[in-house]
Amino acid sequence: MKKMMDKNVSDIGIDSSLPDIGLGSSALINDPNQLRHESNMALVSGRGRIGKTGLLRGVASLALLAGRSIRLCDFDRSNASMSKYYPESKVLQTASQLPMEKKIEEVMMDFLEGNQGYGLDIGGNDKTFEKFLSEGDISKLLDRHDKYITWLQVFSTDEEDVSYFRTAYDALSSHQRIRWVICLSYASAPDGDEVGRFAPIREHPFINQVLDAGGEMFGIPKLAIHAEVVRLRLRYEDAIANKPGSEGLRIGEWSATRVEAWLDRLRTSVEPFKGWLP
Repeated sequence: MKKMMDKNVSDIGIDSSLPDIGLGSSALINDPNQLRHESNMALVSGRGRIGKTGLLRGVASLALLAGRSIRLCDFDRSNASMSKYYPESKVLQTASQLPMEKKIEEVMMDFLEGNQGYGLDIGGNDKTFEKFLSEGDISKLLDRHDKYITWLQVFSTDEEDVSYFRTAYDALSSHQRIRWVICLSYASAPDGDEVGRFAPIREHPFINQVLDAGGEMFGIPKLAIHAEVVRLRLRYEDAIANKPGSEGLRIGEWSATRVEAWLDRLRTSVEPFKGWLP
């Protein structure tokens, strides 16, 4: 088992200067550390209020601090909050003019035809995106444009039912250019008991099936001052520089170092598959 565009999308950062290393698809799939960040879409899924947006914001901050650009889009119909931190990002509301499927198509084509990484936040019980990918030939398009999707599935400690994730995996796991990462939200566990509380997920036969098939697993580090960062509406990359958030307030130098230490732990946690991220 393995170890653990348009008005609807935000364009953040500067263009990536990483070269095209010219490897074939099988090499990229087999080595998650090949640095082709601009070819990757990080798709974060899971139930509401378990840390999906925080994880995607962390992934975005790591990219931006490394000098890469990333486009962010929030597909979570019930709990969209990305625009609180990145006002330039747009939420895809169901009440907007275009149907959800049409907006998904626009975003996917922008990713496929563009030259920068993407980050998407989708609701765990919303099957629109999963249905969109499974109805067309996503493998053909990913192959044609040399792109990859990394599905980051977030779990909290009170989850033992993995059926909603299994439907997505069963529908899409045949596509080689879609990679799978199990993300354990340590913020949902008591201090010191993070590993024990996630035993039902770690030991679940289906989760082990995903890992044995080439998936990855990691624990999302706990940020003790997460509530303060949220209250101030701070981007992580601004917090570590002690810059003001969208409310005009700073977090303070001591807290800035705590956020920086958390980002360092997140960077270390995703190191085994860093080449799968934007």
